[in-house]
Amino acid sequence: MRSVTLLLVALTLVLSACAPREVPTTGGTMAPARAEPLAASTLAATATAVPPTATTAPTSTSTATPSPSASPTPEPVGIIRVDTLEAERYPFPENGNCSLAEAISAANLLQPVDGCAAGVEDQTVIELAPGTYRFTQPDVTPQQNEWVLHTSPAGSALPTINRTLTLRGNGAVLSREDATEPFRLLEVLYGTFTLEDITLQGGDVGADAWGGALLVQNASVNLDRVEVKGSKAENGGGVHVSNGAVNIRDSVFSGNEAAFSGGGVYIIDARANITTSQFLENRNDGYGAGLYAERVTILLTDSIFIGNVNPTSRGGGLNIQEAEATVLRCQFYNNVAGMTGGGASFRNFIYEEDIAEAEADPMLMVEDNPYLQEYFDTIPGFRETLVAHPSGMFQSINLEIQIHDSCFQGNTTLDPEDPNWSSAIAGVSFAQNNYYGDPSGPGGMGPGKGDQVGRSVEFEPFLTQPPAHCDLSLAE
Repeated sequence: MRSVTLLLVALTLVLSACAPREVPTTGGTMAPARAEPLAASTLAATATAVPPTATTAPTSTSTATPSPSASPTPEPVGIIRVDTLEAERYPFPENGNCSLAEAISAANLLQPVDGCAAGVEDQTVIELAPGTYRFTQPDVTPQQNEWVLHTSPAGSALPTINRTLTLRGNGAVLSREDATEPFRLLEVLYGTFTLEDITLQGGDVGADAWGGALLVQNASVNLDRVEVKGSKAENGGGVHVSNGAVNIRDSVFSGNEAAFSGGGVYIIDARANITTSQFLENRNDGYGAGLYAERVTILLTDSIFIGNVNPTSRGGGLNIQEAEATVLRCQFYNNVAGMTGGGASFRNFIYEEDIAEAEADPMLMVEDNPYLQEYFDTIPGFRETLVAHPSGMFQSINLEIQIHDSCFQGNTTLDPEDPNWSSAIAGVSFAQNNYYGDPSGPGGMGPGKGDQVGRSVEFEPFLTQPPAHCDLSLAE
């Protein structure tokens, strides 16, 4: 019996020694020896609670692996950044700067000039630093390309542009100031020139040269958010464009003067598209104080002509002749012409009502033409050739001028013999659906009391209320 008892005691001690033990917590209660895995969200929430021994940060004596230094982002090919407002002139100082004159030279030469990167054929973009660039004397840079033929008697503030180029002004102003001799700001020969977000002011080439602020010849030009003001020339007080294409958008031409035609803008032998632009208080003594366009195909839309004055001849707001023209949704207020077309004057060589007469004797239509008279007097045999073969003069016999959905108010003409007889529109034109400042319609050859139209204007039907896009308060 004793042996059995001892055997049972021994077995009990063995089983007790082999049983799993429980570990007491700090709070005195018992917890399981193995914890369940924590959810990922809980891990994220408790990441900062990791004991310091879990991850040891390098001490001050530790050697960290150096990270590679960031290399500067290369400039896109063809971008030239102007970084100084100084009007540097040729020969350019080698000071590491990139002036505007140097930038244009780099664009023309397709090679670096001082601190300016090289231009790239048909891809060059010059980015101006904001500010006012002041010029007191014309550029003297030698001819930079052999095909350049500079014909203007006046100089320019900067080298002549002779390759395709975009000039982004970024709000900058180019200003001719305190100059002792006449010069414009920019001249473009050849290529496509795009000018954006910039003001050109104070150009003056005198009474014998063209393009007071900008002269463009044998090239295409795009003007986007450009203001041209206070500039003077014989033709094209602000801008003169010939033999190319013209696109103008969201631009303003104000306070410019021409000794003859095109106080604000003069366009000849070109295709033109002008939209959402303003012609304000320009002056001239010839034709078209705000805009003059000749031998063009032109689309003019959503633009405003206010306070342009031509005290001697035709077209206070605009004069368009020898053209295929469409004018839509434009506004003409308080413009003045000395003779006809206070708001707008249109003139093709052959008027519709004169076609039969011209076909009977074409010379009747050209004998008094001022443009042809010089040829009669200076070119031997010109008159005789024209008499023998007159048909070549009348290829544009059926060119049409359309003007619609536009508004006229407060325009005047000054002819003392017949004041205001065409204060709104003069010249052969299809001018339906326009508002003339009074519900009764246009005066002159029209039935109402509004701004007057001339005898060759097809004005019916007319609007009795201004369309929504017209703001007659601008005429006040």
